[in-house]
Amino acid sequence: MKRIILNIFLTGVFCLPVFAEEVTVGSPDGKLRMKVYEQGGNVYYTVHFDEKPIVLESLLGINGNGEWKNGMTVGSSEVSSVDETWKPVYGERSLVRDRYNQAEIVLTQAQNTRRTLRLIVRAYNEGIAFRYFFPGNDYLHITDEYTQYAMPEGAKAYFTRRAQAVYNLLPLKDWPDECERPLVLELHKDRMSCLLKPK
Repeated sequence: MKRIILNIFLTGVFCLPVFAEEVTVGSPDGKLRMKVYEQGGNVYYTVHFDEKPIVLESLLGINGNGEWKNGMTVGSSEVSSVDETWKPVYGERSLVRDRYNQAEIVLTQAQNTRRTLRLIVRAYNEGIAFRYFFPGNDYLHITDEYTQYAMPEGAKAYFTRRAQAVYNLLPLKDWPDECERPLVLELHKDRMSCLLKPK
């Protein structure tokens, strides 16, 4: 059983600028791939594992110091790779390997190209992670989150209303209530697990 971790965190290292309306970031082993692209004034993403869809076409966007949803374009991107180790303060291992490929993608708005938002994507062998980064020193006020996670047909999730309660495997449609995080999904065809951890 494989696990895909979608999270929202990150930073960067060695950089190469690339200019495109579509950016793809793959894991070091080549099995995981996230594509970011613009279409009809919106920015979307997909995630594949072994060429099979894990996350279908899903909207990217957020309202932070203004709405970043409609009229957005994908600008330049900086790609980098990291393979290093670090020592945790405590834990089961004395060294932790930090290995990933990264793209820092500039998103702009058609009506104001001077305003930019950066999407930072990291592809690990263990999962895909991304976050929104607002450059500048302005006070940040986030009011809405537009990011979507469109899952393949037949996907189910382990649902519970609160921590340490009983989990039930349910279809994604018609849920009885909000679910405690993290949300563990099971994809129908490959019996693959997908762990969503929105922040």
